[in-house]
Parts: sequence; C-alpha cells; structure tokens
Amino acid sequence: MFYAMAIHFSVPVPKKAALFLRDTFDFKCFYQDDESWLAKNDAITLVLHTGKPSSVALQLHSTDMAVDSSYLSKLPHVYAMDASIQQQGALCWQHFNTDCGLQLCLCRTLNEDELAVLPPLPKNLPWDEQVDSLVRHVLRIVPVDFRNKARARITERAEFLCLGEGDLLVTEGVAIQALKDATLDFQQRELYETLQEQGIDVDRYFIDGYGQT
Repeated sequence: MFYAMAIHFSVPVPKKAALFLRDTFDFKCFYQDDESWLAKNDAITLVLHTGKPSSVALQLHSTDMAVDSSYLSKLPHVYAMDASIQQQGALCWQHFNTDCGLQLCLCRTLNEDELAVLPPLPKNLPWDEQVDSLVRHVLRIVPVDFRNKARARITERAEFLCLGEGDLLVTEGVAIQALKDATLDFQQRELYETLQEQGIDVDRYFIDGYGQT
C-alpha cells in the first residue's frame, strides 16, 4: 500500500530554498542523503532538489490580503509578479517570485460578508419570500465561521415547526420561533434588537422584550 506524502520542487540551490522556507514560514528543514532538502510544517512536506526552477507555486493562505501582501513585498529577495492583488469572484490572489527559485501564490477566498451576499437557505419547503429574506438578514448576527451550520439548523427547525402545524408554507411565526430556539440565551437580546431593526413587531414573540415567550 502506498500514499502521497510530499511534493517535489526543483530549485537552483536546495539549501538556499530550504533556509528561505525555514526563516520566512517556520518550516523544519533537513538535509537528505541524496543531496536534496526536506522542508515540512504541519500542513505540507516539500522535497527540494537541484534543477531548473519548477513552474508550480507554493500557495499561501491569507487572512488579510493587504497586510500579508505588504509583508511579503518587504521581505528581501521576494518580488511581486502581479502589480496588485487580483480578484475573480470570491478568490483573491497575488503571485510572488523569490531569488531562491520558489514561486509563491498568496490566496484568500472571501467570505459572504466580504462579498456582501446573503446565501440561500437550504430549504425543502416553500417559504414566504419576505420571511426567507428576513431570516437570511438576521443570520448575519452569527459569526461567519459558524453561519452555514446555523443556516441549516434554523431552516430545519422552521420547517419542522411548519409541518407540525399542518402547513406547507414557512411563515413569519414559525421562522422567528426557529430563530429563538436556535439562539443561545446570551444572544437573545441581539436577536430581539435585530428583528426589531428589520421591522418585526417583536412584542408579539417576546413577552419580556427579549426572553422566552
């Protein structure tokens, strides 16, 4: 049985490339008996051997393209190949070259807030259009990293409540009850205020302003 374990790069001077990876990205580097260098971190392993520079690039995940691009541009022996950050759809990137023969591609996939979009709900039943829009707007109070799970959980709960009432169309009442059911106690006030901002008569659903009905 075999499995993939590393990516091979050819560079003019493997030791120089290995030291660059060590000093810049905190790779652990080791010299090997075949005169290649092994560079590894917790995510990827590279084997660097002597030859013409490989055309493939080492992809770098960015949390802030502007900050990370500025950092790379200020490093000695690193040169931006793109004049500016490029973007197509949700993907942003910028290519860099180095004097050790490694190419770098700084990348970030923008999230729904950065793109200013409201993804659709994973619905199995018909929803009132205004209620659908309401829930998608209210879900922005959930941190973006947890929003997909919250979106699925609230949609499933609303449709369960809808069917329990013998209906086939999700309306405001069951949608708001689903939002309340899925919202932690310490976020109930924020939910109340967000619904109020969306023009909902919240006192119909919250007896004490933001507690349980």
